Amino acid sequence: MAQTIKLKRSATQGAIPTTSSLELGEVAINTYDGKMYIKKNDGSDSIVELGTGGDAPAGGVWTEYLYTATAGQTAFTGSDDNSNTLSFLTGYIQVFFNGILLDPAVDYTTSGNTVTLTVGASLSDVIQVAAFSKVLGTGDIIIDSFTGDNTTTTFTMSAAPGVEGNTQLFVDGVYQNKTGYSISGTALTFSEAPATSAAIEVAIGSREISYSDTTAITLSGDVSAVNGTFTGDLTVSGTGAIQVPIGSTAQRPVPAAGQLRYNSTAGKFEGYSNVWSELGGDSALAIALEDEVLLNIGVV
Repeated sequence: MAQTIKLKRSATQGAIPTTSSLELGEVAINTYDGKMYIKKNDGSDSIVELGTGGDAPAGGVWTEYLYTATAGQTAFTGSDDNSNTLSFLTGYIQVFFNGILLDPAVDYTTSGNTVTLTVGASLSDVIQVAAFSKVLGTGDIIIDSFTGDNTTTTFTMSAAPGVEGNTQLFVDGVYQNKTGYSISGTALTFSEAPATSAAIEVAIGSREISYSDTTAITLSGDVSAVNGTFTGDLTVSGTGAIQVPIGSTAQRPVPAAGQLRYNSTAGKFEGYSNVWSELGGDSALAIALEDEVLLNIGVV
């Protein structure tokens, strides 16, 4: 006779078990959301959703969690105001208290997936935890500082971040919502001029990432690089094709040994060693000399 085994479960949308409701090794299911959870203990108890890799919420490498504090609350963990379970890599988070960035050396500690404030919060204080759930590589952060004068709204940064999302802006230590400023090239423009003597600090992601600790990277889909530099071996598999740069004879770049391109003037692939030469010719070698004269040397 067939038997049915039912695990601890909830049919409520967004419901996540608490650490007190699960034993170590016990599994719980949310039948509405189609998610499974277990409790883990790495020094402190926490709830982990199965299928997200344990330490990382599904869907991205950067996640923000929002908590509304109770009176005197110091520890923040588990489900936040949006039913997202706090998960982060140690050393890769930023914690904000009512919009003010906290100092990890002074204002809070972390253990497992718990953030504990040094001083308890007041009722309805807002705690925001911005967390990296994956580390893809290491990159440089550029810090620019300015001083408000109650008149100037546009400041010139030392680098172009590209978009607002690649910046973090603070005025007198208070984090600024991205709806309050805009980015155009290196110009940072506030919707309202910062007050006189206000300390303005903007953190800019340089968009230069080093993968020095990565032994292999696997990418799917289309990959596009502009002026990219690769060191080591590059292996491309599949049945498609690699498209090399296309340009006329007049558009040839400053030559360097090993360059490959398609010459649209000649209608042929070419490479550079000490001169530009046709690749894969039909028993003839076409050599473009420095004065741009093409010679065809046939095989007799």
